[in-house]
Amino acid sequence: MRLVLKIRTGSEAGREIVIEPGAPVRIGRKSPAEFAFPQDPLISRLHFAIKCDADTARILDLNSSNGTWVNGRQVKGAVLEEGDEISAGEMKFTVHLESDQIFTAPPAAPPAAPVPFLSSAELSAPLRLKPIESAPPAPDSTPPAPAPPPSAPAAPEPTPQERLLGVLRADFQPLYAILDAARSPQIYKMLAEAKEEARKAWEAQNPGPADPTFQPPAAGMLEGGAQYESLYEGWSKAELTLFAPYLVSLPPWSKLLEKLVTKGWGKSWGIYLTCNLAFPDVRHHFRHFLMVNMPDGDQVYFRFYDPRVLRVYLPTCTPEEINYFFGPIWRFAAEDEKPESLLEFVRQGTEMKSNIWHLAPSGPPAAGAAAAISPDKTQSSVTPR
Repeated sequence: MRLVLKIRTGSEAGREIVIEPGAPVRIGRKSPAEFAFPQDPLISRLHFAIKCDADTARILDLNSSNGTWVNGRQVKGAVLEEGDEISAGEMKFTVHLESDQIFTAPPAAPPAAPVPFLSSAELSAPLRLKPIESAPPAPDSTPPAPAPPPSAPAAPEPTPQERLLGVLRADFQPLYAILDAARSPQIYKMLAEAKEEARKAWEAQNPGPADPTFQPPAAGMLEGGAQYESLYEGWSKAELTLFAPYLVSLPPWSKLLEKLVTKGWGKSWGIYLTCNLAFPDVRHHFRHFLMVNMPDGDQVYFRFYDPRVLRVYLPTCTPEEINYFFGPIWRFAAEDEKPESLLEFVRQGTEMKSNIWHLAPSGPPAAGAAAAISPDKTQSSVTPR
């Protein structure tokens, strides 16, 4: 079969790559990839390959830095199906399969047997007829009715965490999180481990002297150019490393994102947000809200990054407060009181819209039916006072 990759994002959106059966075709940033995209800084030199044969098409990750993703899941190798979405670097591709239509002529009929010639004596001889004997009844040759095929087992339902991960990867990009390290020691441990994994991956691809860039404990570079850093500065940043709020950028291929959703959802570890500004600008914006003045003049920490605080605070804001707090942020997302729901707050002019994403399945699928991956979304309007 033949495979067509349609580019959906980037400067070459709409372009189609045709892959014929035969040798594998490699996709990457530069030669020796058969199809190179040098404008994508996050795609590896040789990122993935696709090979087509008579009836299947397979994708193989070529030890890329940021991974190859099919339908939101990282893969090392997989069989491609019609309509699959492939993500590599900043690019997304849609798969279209075209089966080979080969016409095969029916086999020629065998030649007819020759007709024997009879002599004139044989033609004039009387026919000798045998008495007709009643033939025994033929056995019933009707085949038995085939047994109905067994019903296919129902596809397993995706978990709320799997549904949430799909939503964050597909609908909330560019994605950031603000994590409250004071909620659990696992949070800072995950950040430090992700920084160490990124360092080792960089050294594996860049042999030679180690990277001389100093990374303090309260900040670090992650896979694919992502990063994290404490929102605190000065003394607080140095002394409260294990308890500070951390801003983290989370691209769709992020392994850290999957760990946060799997281990932290439902535990009030932090909030998610969407913004297209660079990391330093987003961090600068949120540093304005770390401290607030009380009516008596005292300053206290404002834990807006706690989902239990955010989901109560935002609906009470005036239009001016919403405009100031949102700033360049497109939307906020936080867990509901029940972790089976995701709360989404979107600013639209002077009004704030709130949506509820229902992550729990609405009911078991029919036998043989595919389980729905996309959660249901309920929209409501919150008009500021």
